[in-house]
Amino acid sequence: FGVAGDMLYEILDQSLAPTVDGKTTKAIKLCFAAFVLVFCKYHPSGGRPVIPSGAVDELFEAVLHTKESDLFDDGNIFEQQFRRATQLIPEALAALGVMNVDKAVDGNGNVNGESSTTLQLKHDIMLEYGDYLLSPEGGLGDLVRDAELVWNRAFASSYLEDMVGNSTWDVTKPNAGRKYALEFLVNHLLRAEMIQEAAVLLRDERFVRGRLIALGLNKGTKKHVQDCEETFDLLLDIRSSMTEPGDFISRAYEKCGAVISTQLSSSHSLGSTASGHETVDAGLAYNAMGFSLAERNRWLDATYHYNRSYELLDMALGDNEVVASILFNRSVVYFETNQYEKSMESLDECLNQRTAIYGEQGPLVAQTICKKGCVFAAMSDYPAAMYNYRKALDIYQVEPNRSRVEIGNTFQAMGRMHREKGE
Repeated sequence: FGVAGDMLYEILDQSLAPTVDGKTTKAIKLCFAAFVLVFCKYHPSGGRPVIPSGAVDELFEAVLHTKESDLFDDGNIFEQQFRRATQLIPEALAALGVMNVDKAVDGNGNVNGESSTTLQLKHDIMLEYGDYLLSPEGGLGDLVRDAELVWNRAFASSYLEDMVGNSTWDVTKPNAGRKYALEFLVNHLLRAEMIQEAAVLLRDERFVRGRLIALGLNKGTKKHVQDCEETFDLLLDIRSSMTEPGDFISRAYEKCGAVISTQLSSSHSLGSTASGHETVDAGLAYNAMGFSLAERNRWLDATYHYNRSYELLDMALGDNEVVASILFNRSVVYFETNQYEKSMESLDECLNQRTAIYGEQGPLVAQTICKKGCVFAAMSDYPAAMYNYRKALDIYQVEPNRSRVEIGNTFQAMGRMHREKGE
């Protein structure tokens, strides 16, 4: 911005540092910097997300408490009316033109309440100003030292103190602040390096149920898998961790699967079957967890989720590539656990579905036949293995330019078989 940018920052510096009791306060400026760092910096929707006021109030109160002795003297008006002050700061930021405060209204023009109020930065320039406040030149000094760690810890801890073990995690209609926590609290815990706490929360059945209620089955499970995978990777880096990463992720998915199963059973107990859409979402959720476990070599745990996924999706979709791919992935799990007969059965079912969809040709048909060759080779039935390898090659070579990698992999599998035979 050059000179114009310097002038803008100077105007904002003056506006966000009013005089209270004869002294300039940094409280509003500090809260603004916290909003930018905690809510905007790494939000998946971009730099100016819409944040519910309940979550903002929790953050501002937590941040001001961490620096209370540095910001307020005894008898200061902020100290006397602390909670009210934290709620007035968003209004001050809106009045200064820094934020938009959107208050939902009903048909009569009445505000629906705090739970419907949201805040959003007005312009990307405000993001840059927030970064400036967090820098050594921003004038906040020690107030922003280790801000990423300290502020995320303060924000996450405030929710955990209220919510862990509390049945209100899984209310049917969570307010906007609670919904934000159900979606993003794990992210804040991990940013605060509270990895053990994140692992505990992801295995809390009421938290998982609340997350699926608030976000929906499809989105909720995707977020759960994403959070579990990130937590798993971080636990691997903590050699002294009391939580074994593999046990953690298996248990977290077990809880999620139990919640999904209960939701489906509830539909039956009410005298109706689960809708096709709900059944498909549940099947895809189990598949996502199975795939995640298989990627981390949790083969036996993955088997359960693939089986549940197949049961639900085969019932809802019939012959379909999604179902066929689950059968193929399940065969890989059986193969890795030396259950070769079950692996072959799953591959035969997969091949039946794929030939029904694509006919006798196509790369996915060839992939399935090649995998059958690998299973036969593992069972030392080398003639059957060679037959399937050659059959797969014949299909791949119909369009060799599109199947170069697959052709190479098939020849490599044939080479491994000859080596095993001592040839």
